[in-house]
Amino acid sequence: MTTMVLDDGVLRGALARLNDVVLITEADPIDSPGPQIVYVNAAFERMTGYTAEEVVGLTPRILQGPRTSRAELRRLREALVAWRPVRVSLTNYRKNGIPFDVEFEVVPVVNGLGWYTHWVAVQRDVTERTLADEIIRTATTLEALLSGACLEVILFTAAQGAIVSTRSGAADPWVTRRVTAGGAAPPPALAGAMAQVLGAGGDPTSRVIAACEPGCEVRGFRVPLAGNGDLAIALWRDEAGEWPLADELLPAVVPRIATAYDRLGVQRDRARLQEELAQAQKLQAVGRLAGGIAHDFNNLLTVITGNLELLREQLSDDHLELSEVLEATNRARGLVEHLLAFSYRRPVAHEAVDVRALVTASCALLQRTLGQDINIVYEVSADEQLVIDGDAALLEQALLNLAFNARDAIASLPPDAGPERGMIMFSARALTLSPEEALHWSPLVAGRCIEIVVSDTGPGMSEGVRANALEPFFTTKEIGQGTGLGLSSVYGTVTNLHGAMRLETAEPRGAVIRMRFPVGALAVSLGTPPASDAAPASQRALLLVEDDDAVRSVMLRVLRAAGHHVVAASSGLEALELAQAMGDELAGLISDVRMPGMSGIEMVRALRQCRPEMPVLFVSGNADASWIEEFGANAVLITKPFTSSRLRAALEQLFALPDPGAQ
Repeated sequence: MTTMVLDDGVLRGALARLNDVVLITEADPIDSPGPQIVYVNAAFERMTGYTAEEVVGLTPRILQGPRTSRAELRRLREALVAWRPVRVSLTNYRKNGIPFDVEFEVVPVVNGLGWYTHWVAVQRDVTERTLADEIIRTATTLEALLSGACLEVILFTAAQGAIVSTRSGAADPWVTRRVTAGGAAPPPALAGAMAQVLGAGGDPTSRVIAACEPGCEVRGFRVPLAGNGDLAIALWRDEAGEWPLADELLPAVVPRIATAYDRLGVQRDRARLQEELAQAQKLQAVGRLAGGIAHDFNNLLTVITGNLELLREQLSDDHLELSEVLEATNRARGLVEHLLAFSYRRPVAHEAVDVRALVTASCALLQRTLGQDINIVYEVSADEQLVIDGDAALLEQALLNLAFNARDAIASLPPDAGPERGMIMFSARALTLSPEEALHWSPLVAGRCIEIVVSDTGPGMSEGVRANALEPFFTTKEIGQGTGLGLSSVYGTVTNLHGAMRLETAEPRGAVIRMRFPVGALAVSLGTPPASDAAPASQRALLLVEDDDAVRSVMLRVLRAAGHHVVAASSGLEALELAQAMGDELAGLISDVRMPGMSGIEMVRALRQCRPEMPVLFVSGNADASWIEEFGANAVLITKPFTSSRLRAALEQLFALPDPGAQ
């Protein structure tokens, strides 16, 4: 084998044509000021912006700057001191101060006598691969990813700012955010240039999109996101002309940002679902507790109310003390309604609710109730009918709760808070939800909906309060002054009526509760027929089934006082035995729904095996009313706590129903 010896001119010509940078320095001194450069090729000049004449005689340290890794420099020095080859990755700086990332290998050169005479470094620009790599790998939020990565791209391309645009689908609008370095103000022409980037036809991923407007040069690159979305990043500067750094780096870095964007989006959605699941499980647990408490409390209220009414009927004069106690039980019943609405276990009526009439009536009631210090203002659209399907009593209670909360908030303001210190505003209108808006108002869908807004001139809610306001038992009031069920029960009501609710802050102060509901499909009733003056039906033989001794006792007295012959049972099994013993004499059944052992529902099913048309009055404190359809027209449900008159009226309603078995 023969060895070809090349002269110096051939070597220099070959090195000049390499795409990789070649830099040769003297061997010494390793420490300051460092080995002097004796040769650089043309690739070095293209990469750094320096000419060979400018750098020969200087040291490679002219390329270093604030982002140059000190740890890598120490590793380089250790290799040079040991006269061994080394591979290093550094951030260097061009002549114009713009950083770039390089990987280079340094090897020592030995002469014929065995002396180390020079160092040869072969360098390659790896910015396309490393730009913003650490941010892309370690970002934990979409905001940190986009802002951090764009700041890096701005720095490495000499841009003045970046525009990040995302959309979830081709038919959806772009959501845009700006990232600037050093507080640069976007030029007025930027909007027109961005329109060119986002509206470019063809396959935008195949090229960098260039747009130029007077005083504004833009380079943009767009890539697809998961789920038919898009991500576009555009760089801008106020200098026109070629922009090779942007043209080279955008196609390299934007796809990597998009991959991280999809990853973080999945993580965000998963975290949100886990949070919603945990919240739902917590609410379900508290709801079970609330429903159980409400059931027992309803039994107590039924006993108290029933006995008080029986006592009042026996007394000839009206006693103020009895009236006050009955009023207290009514307030307690309202608290139970809060618990049941929150636990989603209150039987919800399915009726057409005239929102205009409801808001008007509620405001009239509140103006009388809240006094002269609170000014009630309401505005209800008269352009079209405002009707939702649901429960008028629940919705009215929700509006009253919101008004009482607003009153308490206003009371916390100092007396000199201004002329509008004590104002509560109600409004109702129909509006159209766009597809984009509907995404933020689940479970509503795009189209017409009914909006009810309650606002006040109180101090408003802080971010922390607003974040926890819908939590059950959360309250900002002192111990003993609030249950913490007001807003949570309103939220339960809105959810029960298939609506959505949002808490906002008013300007200059105050709180805004915005509720939206689907437009109702039921017809509004024109009124309630007047109560009949006819005498009650004749005495009947009834079977009363109730496991609570006190409730059973008071119901027995009420029914017997009405002239009925009543036999009582404390369980479903005992009721079946008594029903069999009563035979055809049994005219009707009154049964609690929730009982230990055999429930009221199971007991009635068994009884109707032999008496299919037996009239049944179900009594419950927290049952879902949907199951009652199973028992046909001759079954009625009333909820605890109820008054004596309500029990008697329900019984008369039951026996006034047409006989399903009649021909």
